[in-house]
Amino acid sequence: MSIPTLLIFKEGKVVDQIIGAVPKEMISEKLDNIL
Repeated sequence: MSIPTLLIFKEGKVVDQIIGAVPKEMISEKLDNIL
């Protein structure tokens, strides 16, 4: 069993990460704040 992990990169560097199963709204919110 593995845990889903999403790394968010900006300009080649990791700026945030999301670990575990999360709602798509949370992912969208984090991406909107970063981009």
